[in-house]
Amino acid sequence: MTKTLIVPGLEGSPAPRRSLLPRTHAPTTPLAIGIADIPLCAPMSVLFAWVRDVAHNAEARGGTWRDAVDGIRPYVSHIWRSLPTAERASFLRHAATLWDVHRHRIPPASEATIRAALGSGQLRLVRGSLQGAERMADGTCAARVLFSSSKTVETIRARMIFDCRGIRRDPARHASPLMSDLLRSGRGRVDALSIGLDVDQNCRVIDHTGRPSPRLLAIGPASRAAIWEITAIPDIRAQTAKLSEALAVNHAFHEGQA
Repeated sequence: MTKTLIVPGLEGSPAPRRSLLPRTHAPTTPLAIGIADIPLCAPMSVLFAWVRDVAHNAEARGGTWRDAVDGIRPYVSHIWRSLPTAERASFLRHAATLWDVHRHRIPPASEATIRAALGSGQLRLVRGSLQGAERMADGTCAARVLFSSSKTVETIRARMIFDCRGIRRDPARHASPLMSDLLRSGRGRVDALSIGLDVDQNCRVIDHTGRPSPRLLAIGPASRAAIWEITAIPDIRAQTAKLSEALAVNHAFHEGQA
């Protein structure tokens, strides 16, 4: 019996169909990229090719792909906002996991631990998708995994299962009590790609009729449908500062009208 089964997933990615591990942190000098350098509104194939070219150019100049990723990172929300729904869906299907393993890196010590576990056989990395899991009568757990290599579903027994697939699953089914109330009352709705709450470009929560709320605002991961990458503290800090300024201006306007 397996002692511990870990179902990985980075930044909300589904089960690890590509069998990828996060890349390792290393010194980086972010490239000086301007918004005009980015092919905004271009198809995902063009955008993906551009990212690869930027990484190759960074390496050709003596740097690494990390310089490219860290140079692009400040513009992720701009890129996401520029994409139509179909291209966003294409990104989620084909490129999200690749971006996540390069963007959300791990410390060298963690990488060394993982490599040692892989080398000793303690850790096994497989390609597949989780079909379900349950606790057995004897207290152990059983996970049903569809293996990509054999196209068969196998049951893996383990003492413990850690579900690390993140939040990019059914947002209604896995909603918190607050989110459930917003959805049930119609004051909120799930976005077109089922990432989370549907919000507009100003982070106003959109109700079931398609109207943005004048009072309800979403910040952080709750607003990811409009911004995508909004989990790091610096990003959330900048977002809340911008929203605070907008609220202050709006309050001053209404005070002046009173």
